[in-house]
Amino acid sequence: MLNFLPALLIVLMIVLVLALPRTRFPIGTVWLFLALFTLLNWAVLIFLRFHLPAIMQIGNWFPVALSNDPIELGITKLNWPVLFGLAAVLCASVLSGSSFIQEPRVIFRWIEELVFLLVGMISMLAQSLLAFLLAWALIDLMEIILFASENQGRSVSLQTITILISRVVSLGLLISAMALGYQDGQAVQISALTGFPLTLVILAAAFRLGVFPLRLPYTQSLAKKRITTSVFHYLPALSTFVLLSQIPGPEQLNTVLSFVLLFAILSVLFGAMNWVTGKNEEAAEPYWLVTFSGLAFVAYFRGQPAAVITLALLMIVIGGWISLEKPASQKFDFWVPVAFLTFTGIPFTPGANALVGLTGSPWKAANPLLWLAIFALTLGLLRFSLIRSKETAHREGWMRLFATFGMGILLLTPWLDWVISLDTSRVLAAWFPALVINVLLAAWVSVHYLFKVDFASLLSPYAKLLERADQWGRRTDRFLHFEWLYRFLGSIYSLAGRIMNWFNTLMEEQGGVLWAIVFFALLLSLLLSRGVVNG
Repeated sequence: MLNFLPALLIVLMIVLVLALPRTRFPIGTVWLFLALFTLLNWAVLIFLRFHLPAIMQIGNWFPVALSNDPIELGITKLNWPVLFGLAAVLCASVLSGSSFIQEPRVIFRWIEELVFLLVGMISMLAQSLLAFLLAWALIDLMEIILFASENQGRSVSLQTITILISRVVSLGLLISAMALGYQDGQAVQISALTGFPLTLVILAAAFRLGVFPLRLPYTQSLAKKRITTSVFHYLPALSTFVLLSQIPGPEQLNTVLSFVLLFAILSVLFGAMNWVTGKNEEAAEPYWLVTFSGLAFVAYFRGQPAAVITLALLMIVIGGWISLEKPASQKFDFWVPVAFLTFTGIPFTPGANALVGLTGSPWKAANPLLWLAIFALTLGLLRFSLIRSKETAHREGWMRLFATFGMGILLLTPWLDWVISLDTSRVLAAWFPALVINVLLAAWVSVHYLFKVDFASLLSPYAKLLERADQWGRRTDRFLHFEWLYRFLGSIYSLAGRIMNWFNTLMEEQGGVLWAIVFFALLLSLLLSRGVVNG
């Protein structure tokens, strides 16, 4: 039962948020209770890390089935950091949102965040293929409901249809892997997957993230409204990261898996460049998810499940911190070096665990490109971290204090995970890529911020060459956005629709033609059976 304790605390928060406003408690008191329970939830997860409960098996969950596979759920050393990160994001969201307690829809906003975090907490507990199947279906159902509620009366884009089809394909591949993985009437354990069932699970994860064959269309989120504090749009990726950390790596790369790795590296490079060049953090945020999805696959193929989980933790914590509205005061700039130090991969920091997955083989020649992608991610992190919200300038002192406390909890969470899960063999394992990345960062910061070098004047002799490079870059960017593919699929869809409409008209309105075709088929079958045609 301890496995569900964090989820039960969130259920209790939902009850409190719904019940207390109906009493004489003011909205500020409701917020205070909510803040205390979020801190309690965060502390409970620290306690559970040192007292990991046994994995729970739920059997006979479907009464009419001939053979019921148990649903395995639990908190382990692998999925605990993701749960810990979700709890930290909830803390930061509530504590930094004290200035919004007078908004009319603040109760709805809290309920929305808590429900999404509840779904996330439960889905991260999956420990079997069946549990992951149900978790993925639950997340997809919530996402479809959210999308339908926000886009009533609007036409659905072809890109959204592509996303939904990819999600359905991922579920189908996972079901196929479960069916082929049976041994002596028993479901194969997730840690014992091999051969073709393992390939199907990897493909299911790839379609889930979009890594293969179409990674880049996932830059458009299903949710049109920006849900800053609940990070609900991270949940499909986070659940897939947890799956990748539990399944064994393939013994060798076949053709299909080689293509998956190729598209993963492509998504890393494409996402990192669009992240650092985005016009603002909201427009660039989907590429943050794109890049980390590719990095997680690279770390998985290199046999580094701990690196996959560290990437998941950094994605949600640093991404959540960037999306938080930061007060328009320089007093809060001291959190920027903390975020910078957390992410860059310097030895004896949380990011060092992630860099371990970006070294070694297979495809060792691609490592410098991956390090450049981390460099670009860090530049974007530095750029968006310095943006201050003008709307928060009116905050009172106690509001700024709680906002600072929430940001501190969020950014210190990866450090606590690093201390609790310290592995001395990984501390200096990725010192060389960390050195390369940080030397590049130091050079960039020195030239751009300290010396304020005018790059435009320095590069003016190469203006024509840079213009051509920019044109080729824009063409490549348009190609990798797959807009041409959407138009092609749209033309096929419209052509198929016209053919079906013509056939429907023929069958329903042209009754004489229909009966003539039926009579001719019956006459032909009669003649063939009597041998008239042949004889």
